[in-house]
Amino acid sequence: MMNGEIQVESEYGKGSVFTFTMQLKLQDQGCFEDDHLRDLPVLVVDDDIVCCENACMRINEIGMKGEYAISGEEAIGKVERAHHLNDDYFAVILDLKMPGMDGIETATRIRKVVGRDIPIIILSAYDCPHFEEIAQRAGVDGFISKPLMKSKLFYLMKSFAIKQEKKEEEILNMKNYLIVFFISMVPLIELRGAIPYAVGFGIPLLPAYIISIIGNMLPVPFIYFFARKVLEWGKDKPVIGRFFTFCLEKGEKGGKALQAKAGRGLFVALLLFVGIPLPGTGAWTGTLAASLLDMDFK
Repeated sequence: MMNGEIQVESEYGKGSVFTFTMQLKLQDQGCFEDDHLRDLPVLVVDDDIVCCENACMRINEIGMKGEYAISGEEAIGKVERAHHLNDDYFAVILDLKMPGMDGIETATRIRKVVGRDIPIIILSAYDCPHFEEIAQRAGVDGFISKPLMKSKLFYLMKSFAIKQEKKEEEILNMKNYLIVFFISMVPLIELRGAIPYAVGFGIPLLPAYIISIIGNMLPVPFIYFFARKVLEWGKDKPVIGRFFTFCLEKGEKGGKALQAKAGRGLFVALLLFVGIPLPGTGAWTGTLAASLLDMDFK
């Protein structure tokens, strides 16, 4: 059977020895290392120090850094110190059943310290689905059973790492969108600076164009109705007077030049003046010129 052998050695009055010999292929251990997890710190919390050491060994084997605490109180202290130093743990693994402060209460207290940013995982030898709803309300993100297997630990941690990376990418993209939006509002830079910035940071052209247009158009009503009054008010003031006078003269000069060349086609000329991406053109200058020429806002 299975290309093996069975041997028996027996001696009356003493006993028997049964020997089984067979050839088995070693199980494929798989690759349990990933750059997403490299050197990320994980805190294990269990009142059994042997379980803590075993869990930390598994954590280290998948490329992360394991550290343990043997009570909920000690774990909260470690989490608070790390958070104060802006060096949070990547994840916390909590034993469900611990004397004193159990895993659920510890999770609740940890959430008050770090918010929702750190995955909290419940580790238990029990199959107790009735705890899951309570644990999730306490802020628990996942469950894993004892004994802690390296493969289960690896794939669970990798899933959390990928989620965190995607979240960070979304935040970075949102920051870039906001930067593009505000660049498009800056006088003289406007779309000619905002769109190249967006493309350079990997924002698709169509969203970049839409965001830039919105940001560029947003100040237009304020410029039209208030810019002239503000410039007139500030042209005689110290420090800001020179810049305000420059803006006022530039707008008047541009408006008169357009009026002289365009005649009745002033609106078309203003449209072209705003649309052509040359130094000094754009929504700010065009709107200021329209305001100074008393053109109809519609």
